[in-house]
Amino acid sequence: RVRILGMDVEREKKRIRSVINISSGNPNFLWSMTAEENLRYFGMSYGMGGEELRRRIDELLELLELQKHRNTRFDEMSTGTKQRLSLAKSLINRPRVLFLDEPTTGLDPDIALRIRETIKRVHEEEGMTVLLTTHYMKEAEMLCERLSFLRNGVVELEGKPSEFKRRFRNLEYALIRFEGELKDLDLDGCLVGDGEIRIHDVDRLGEILQKLSSSGLRIRDVRIKEVDLEDVFIQLSK
Repeated sequence: RVRILGMDVEREKKRIRSVINISSGNPNFLWSMTAEENLRYFGMSYGMGGEELRRRIDELLELLELQKHRNTRFDEMSTGTKQRLSLAKSLINRPRVLFLDEPTTGLDPDIALRIRETIKRVHEEEGMTVLLTTHYMKEAEMLCERLSFLRNGVVELEGKPSEFKRRFRNLEYALIRFEGELKDLDLDGCLVGDGEIRIHDVDRLGEILQKLSSSGLRIRDVRIKEVDLEDVFIQLSK
């Protein structure tokens, strides 16, 4: 049986609805109403009103940098502004659990970053639980304390981002770029290309560098490609 904050989703629907909210990547508002009017409408649907609602609307317009759009109709807003209004709406009732469904889909990078920063700030300052669905792995890495990888509605892997990365540490590699000609060097387990060597056993990096240096080759660059969540996602999707 599914429970939210200890409440049964079938038997306590009304109580649950009062403490949750949602923002999706395809916001749906009353198109002929302004930002302020939409927020007032949704606030009233949560039983809010009067000075309490007015203050909350002002807070959210400032938090999401929407003050100048207070009197802008929804159908006249840009995609980024609509997304910020959607997030403001989802915070109107100070939910204890916030569901975010692809909140930055289709947004310019600067607007997406501002929305992520706002989500992080609200979570930290208000102690709100946030359940985020996203295909952007950098977004998940920035925002999430725990991750679940779902395939066809089934959780295949769950844990902290660091646990995901440790599990797939074998995807790490070191890349050495050099000048000169390789001659009779024991580079078993390495991929040798034109002027570069990829080492999948990162622990051998020091050994390989010593061999290259001893043979008179000039090392141009050394980089270690650590595992990120995008690597993990691709591996799990295979």
